[in-house]
Amino acid sequence: MKKLPHNVWLIPLIAFGLSLFIFGSYWLGRAAIAKYIFFKADQAGQSNKMIEMYQLQQKAIGFNPYSAHYHRRYALTNLSLATALANKTNLTQKEQMDMAQLIQQSIREGRVATQLQPANADNWKILAQIYNNLAAAITDADEWAISSYIQAIKASPNDPDLRVALGSIFYSVEQFEQASQLFTQAIKLKPDHANAHYNLANTLVKLNKLEAAIISYENVLVLVEPDSEDYKVAAAELATVQTKLNQQ
Repeated sequence: MKKLPHNVWLIPLIAFGLSLFIFGSYWLGRAAIAKYIFFKADQAGQSNKMIEMYQLQQKAIGFNPYSAHYHRRYALTNLSLATALANKTNLTQKEQMDMAQLIQQSIREGRVATQLQPANADNWKILAQIYNNLAAAITDADEWAISSYIQAIKASPNDPDLRVALGSIFYSVEQFEQASQLFTQAIKLKPDHANAHYNLANTLVKLNKLEAAIISYENVLVLVEPDSEDYKVAAAELATVQTKLNQQ
């Protein structure tokens, strides 16, 4: 029997390595093309060419469907285009269908981003913002927004802005106790968060905790610039609450 060469085992190893190289080069090439197309999409967006940006983002995702960042941005573009149509009067039937499709695509792309990177708080934050913007048009969208913000907080527990955003949703649906807790948590994470103090003050007024609300308004006045519009608004609301407390 004829003996095989000692290095015959190298042949399948080389073939396997070559296959990996070809496969890797193929996907690296597609990723590079997608990156360039997305760069062109950003340029189109900066020139306010929304349709062109939409088409280029869609094309980039076709080359690299595994980038959560691409899906996130594409979701927001869909939402922007849907919002633009919603602001028009006397929509045609085609425009109504286009708007519905854009809304569906926005939600779908936001969900894809969370599936690709479930530990990335930005993905959940964008999905929550999409649902929150659609709360007036879609039943239970506010609940989905709340659920998405909860996931975002789990992924980034030290981000006070996420708690402020979630608290604002609870405030909008008149769940003031939950809102108060979230604004308080945000302040504990970032004591100089002026917006958290202001939102907490408004929430405490709704809960008729006027003395605590006054303290929160005073905190706002310490944190914002004295000549700013925010200072004027907070000072006026503080005066109103003080008057109400005196009357009580």
